[in-house]
Amino acid sequence: MNQELLNAVEKLKDVFLFVFSDAHLNDLSNSEEIYREIDLAHMAEYVKNNYFHHDHIERTDKISLATPKEAYSSIDFEVSRKILEDPNGFIEEAFGMEELSSLQPMFKQLLDMPLFDTAKKDPILSNSLETLGLGQEFSGISTIRDALKGLNQAGGFISDKESFAKHQQFLRSYVDRKEYSYEVWSFDFDERMKETAFGKSFSELVDIVSTSAGPEDDYNRFINTYVQLEFLGVTEERSGGKRKKNSYMDLQRDAAHAYFATMTDYFVSDDKGVQTKAFIAYKIFGIATQVLTVKDFIAKSPFLLNNEEDLNSFATGIKYSLKHGFVIHHSLISNQQVIKLPYPVLNYFDRLQSSISNAGKSYLLLFRSARGRRHGVMYAEFNLLLNKCIKLLGLPKDYKNRLDVTEFKELEDNETQRTWSLGSSSATLSFGDTSDGFRTITLEITA
Repeated sequence: MNQELLNAVEKLKDVFLFVFSDAHLNDLSNSEEIYREIDLAHMAEYVKNNYFHHDHIERTDKISLATPKEAYSSIDFEVSRKILEDPNGFIEEAFGMEELSSLQPMFKQLLDMPLFDTAKKDPILSNSLETLGLGQEFSGISTIRDALKGLNQAGGFISDKESFAKHQQFLRSYVDRKEYSYEVWSFDFDERMKETAFGKSFSELVDIVSTSAGPEDDYNRFINTYVQLEFLGVTEERSGGKRKKNSYMDLQRDAAHAYFATMTDYFVSDDKGVQTKAFIAYKIFGIATQVLTVKDFIAKSPFLLNNEEDLNSFATGIKYSLKHGFVIHHSLISNQQVIKLPYPVLNYFDRLQSSISNAGKSYLLLFRSARGRRHGVMYAEFNLLLNKCIKLLGLPKDYKNRLDVTEFKELEDNETQRTWSLGSSSATLSFGDTSDGFRTITLEITA
């Protein structure tokens, strides 16, 4: 393990949020149990119970309070393996269970339904499949049962590096990637692809692959985008001067890491291929997450540790921001302006709204921009800011008991608010909503 990285994470763990996701758990599913248990316990020291995952039925992202061990225990990885290895056998076995025996006749009728009868008579489609070397496989599919059996063969394409590389090489024989690759054409690759034998832009090709996902399914659209960047040759991972061989599952696992990182500020990886594809995908989807190498993250860690140490440094920073911050909104009628802060206050807030009431009272509202961010706020974020404010401002005047992050769900927002008296001024930390409906945390100061 990189000791310098471990030292940086150790220093940051109490003032910075580290998270884990299904992508980390999937990686560990292939480890021996004894080593997996050690890794899960080690992860928990830093990520605590900040768990990101995706509900594939509801097609929504979830942020849950679960430790790595709890989250891993909630997933049946063995079922996933069985489906991938033998989907037809798995379904047959499932419907062979006694409790589903009444459905067997209907199930048999469904599997034996004819498939592709009309399509097989289409000469254009038949010729295209022959050109791609898929004519024999296609002609052998007459029923849904046949198609499911064919998925067993597709498993090689999904999990075998050689099979995946073979399909890539076949594609390269028709199209020269230099005509549209990212390293040659940068983000012009999207439209450049339309001028090649593909005849469509990269975005259009991804749309075709993602037709079953739907426009609201961000997860599958992101995964498809990431994987197709490599499969179609927009990017090319290299190792030892040669094209690196990946399986579809290799790329899918990397894509999942990059996807869950869209809900964070930083995605750290030393894999050059992962860095490049994540960077491109983030730009395509308008994601604000920064892609960093381990060296970059270590170099940045001292700045992430910087928090205002006392009220004087906090006030000095606010005065500096009011004078030097970039004004992005100003209203003479309401005597209000919004400033993009020159530095993140409490290493979190990046916007400051200032206003003066008719009675001459000043209001400052610190908040975080929702641009390029895909989730609301975590309870752990509020807890982290509360501890920072206590260090800065002392105990709030209405402080009762120190809240555990697991208690937030049962409380109303007004029960989690905390207010400080600062002489004739006051400060309030609370949950709120932006004008465009995003959940946020605000620190309001009145004077």
